[in-house]
Amino acid sequence: MKAIYPISAEKCRPFYGKPVCIFLKDGSEIFGTLSRVDGQKLILNEGPATAAAKAKASKTAVLSKKAASRKARPANESARTFGPGVFPGFRPFGGAIVLDLPIVARVFTFT
Repeated sequence: MKAIYPISAEKCRPFYGKPVCIFLKDGSEIFGTLSRVDGQKLILNEGPATAAAKAKASKTAVLSKKAASRKARPANESARTFGPGVFPGFRPFGGAIVLDLPIVARVFTFT
């Protein structure tokens, strides 16, 4: 295990996509996959579709009016775990976890 200190976007960037153990100041522990640090937020278990959508949104803001005016493709229905009729959008292992950096005591990575 290796500690990530200080907890910042620059220090965490090499560990994006790696498993981490996070100790909060209240003594609880959270395990997950480090996705990114966004300002004062630490984000875990963000799916690749969500990260790709955020990257695409930032690209779209830069594109010309003509490119930005194209219609978006419909959402991918295969992202649903049990199909459209039963628990739409439910993921058995949970979705993204967003933590405020002030409540995080330590972050350890398993590399």
